[in-house]
Amino acid sequence: MLERLTEMGQTRLAGALRRAKVVNVNGDSITLGFDESDDPHRVQCSGALAGRIDSVFSELTGRTVRCRYVSTGSAGESAPAAGRQISTEDKKQINGDPDVRKVLEAFGGDLIDMRIEEPTPAPAETDEPEEE
Repeated sequence: MLERLTEMGQTRLAGALRRAKVVNVNGDSITLGFDESDDPHRVQCSGALAGRIDSVFSELTGRTVRCRYVSTGSAGESAPAAGRQISTEDKKQINGDPDVRKVLEAFGGDLIDMRIEEPTPAPAETDEPEEE
């Protein structure tokens, strides 16, 4: 991915994403994490560069992709794992997914841990009128 961005003359994007780590891939959503020391890059990616990054990821994977940008804590520290672990067979299937492979190759990464995240329940709707 970084090489492709550089080839396209998108050195600003490549520079901002250089310190990112793939934290999660869920359908068409990719979560990229930045160490605390790289927070200015996270802010830049989630702000002014977000649309361009999504476009490049979409072009690379051949489908519409949306990226999220999170802080992973201090340098070298991983984000805490949430959710339940998945079976070895499911891990093999995910690891072999062409879109997952493209993202990992783009960042020169490997899958280390995979978990199933439970969906966050939507807030309950009430029939009571809102106070003004």
